[in-house]
Amino acid sequence: MSESKEVVLFKNGLAGKNYRLESFSEKHKKGLLEAASYSELWEFNRADNQSLKEYVLEWYSSMISMQKEGARFVYVVIENATNKIVG
Repeated sequence: MSESKEVVLFKNGLAGKNYRLESFSEKHKKGLLEAASYSELWEFNRADNQSLKEYVLEWYSSMISMQKEGARFVYVVIENATNKIVG
């Protein structure tokens, strides 16, 4: 018998056994900046003269704007065991 892969829908995202998705919002800024602090993630995406922090803050602002405009549905991935943003 295989283990159930049930996913629970809730108002602002999805929840599973190990991870959950939450609708992207201002409250996630600090955790997202921490999760995005690995320069290897952005190596091919940012201009050489742009600092990692500048790039991530610019990306964050654009995601907030698109979410508010309804142009995108943006979520953060949170690990349930630690309650930390991982993506």
